[in-house]
Amino acid sequence: MAVRVEALVAAVPSGATDDATGRTPRGGPRSGPARGGRRRERLVVVGGGMASIAVVEAAFAHRGSSHWETTILSGEADAPYDRVRISHLVSPEPRDDVALRPPEWYAAHDVDLRLSTWVEALDTVAQEVVLTSGERLPYDRAVICTGSQPSTPPILGMDLPGVVPFRTRADAATLNRMVRRGALATVIGGGLLGLEAAAGLAEHGASVTIVHRGDRLMERQLDRGAARLLERRIRELGIQLLFEQETERIVGGAAVTGVRFADGDELASDLVVVATGIRPEIRVAKRSGIACDHAILVDDELRTSAPNVWAVGECAQHRGVVYGLWPPIAAQARTAGATIAGVPSGYQGSPLATTLKVVGIELFACGTPWSNTDDDDVDEVISVDTRRGNYRRLALRRGRLDGAVLMGDLSLAAELTELTAGGPAGVGGATVDDELLDAVAGGDAAPRPVPDAQLVCSCNQVSAGEIRGAVAGGCASLADVREATGASGGCGGCATRVEALLAVHHTTSVGAAAD
Repeated sequence: MAVRVEALVAAVPSGATDDATGRTPRGGPRSGPARGGRRRERLVVVGGGMASIAVVEAAFAHRGSSHWETTILSGEADAPYDRVRISHLVSPEPRDDVALRPPEWYAAHDVDLRLSTWVEALDTVAQEVVLTSGERLPYDRAVICTGSQPSTPPILGMDLPGVVPFRTRADAATLNRMVRRGALATVIGGGLLGLEAAAGLAEHGASVTIVHRGDRLMERQLDRGAARLLERRIRELGIQLLFEQETERIVGGAAVTGVRFADGDELASDLVVVATGIRPEIRVAKRSGIACDHAILVDDELRTSAPNVWAVGECAQHRGVVYGLWPPIAAQARTAGATIAGVPSGYQGSPLATTLKVVGIELFACGTPWSNTDDDDVDEVISVDTRRGNYRRLALRRGRLDGAVLMGDLSLAAELTELTAGGPAGVGGATVDDELLDAVAGGDAAPRPVPDAQLVCSCNQVSAGEIRGAVAGGCASLADVREATGASGGCGGCATRVEALLAVHHTTSVGAAAD
């Protein structure tokens, strides 16, 4: 959700109400409608993204939707959508499959979804959400899910027509509208969002160049070996790469004509996409007097410094960490939803894992795969096949898994993520057995059997056993399994692993029938 910066409205006394309407002078309802003789608890969520829906559904799971008078406030004009799949929308034939829930879901659960609605602050004493319109919405429980905003670099000319950030559904629509075959498109930023934007523009037939200030792509997630192979695959898509270039100015008049670098060189451009990272959106929290550091400070229950106010997602800082990936945010949402509903729960942090989904590229990284191999405590196990685009690397610190990179075959991703998080605090991940090390080093070795208890979908906490049960019950496709179990319904990074379980079941069934 985007939040406008406006002067904080003067606090309005909240004690007085209109006896006839039960509303404050600014129009906020004082209580929810009674059901069975009791007032429903008022749950107000500030922000309309993935975290918002996840928190609400978690609260509903512990106390049904009829227990709550639920309001979701979103600054965007679009209903909540899957931001992880936003790259699907930058295409000559965009896949409009990103809505998180159909309109019927909001009606069925009596959720008041308010779009294009901006929040000024929370009055944490009166327990009211103050809108920029002046309206006040009372709450019993409030959750801040304002997410993040693009981190705008200090580049001159950012306001020129033809300069587009890449963060929202509206941004994707703008890119589709502006790009044309043969256009000269420059993407500033070589991280995950920049790569996804570049791939979509290349699919349109644009001539695309990625400009990155670092010496390799995705340097926060990848070691040099994986980055080199990724760069090779990106170039195969027809995308050019410029490294260690500092963009100083975007040049043009009525429209963009190019970008100028700090060394004086220029690159002709008709369209410039800015994907240089994100920053937590915490302005509402700050205006509300809620404690913040880099993001909103939360405890293990995701509670903020204000009573009855939680924060979840990219706007929250837990034990010094701000998570920008969906699996940790999904785990936060489950904890917050439980505690909001009065069920004790706790969030202990999450391993960092990234899945990159660009046409033709499957890549996974977790932990700290770039560990310094000059350190005598660090060993590495590597398998590379550049012909097939396969790369596997484990970094081991004193025998424990410190990080991993997979490219091509991601069948070991779930197991490696669990191992990264599975060791004692302060000593890295869990000890890696020889069988797994051999599987990594062997490259094309037979896949390891996946135990029923192993988590396949970390976003929605779906195990291999649950997926196998759904397949045995009649699910025949990825979409069927997603509908039945939720697997692959979060970030989508586990889709190939779900499909592998489907394929094994199909092969086994065919073999049994032949016998």
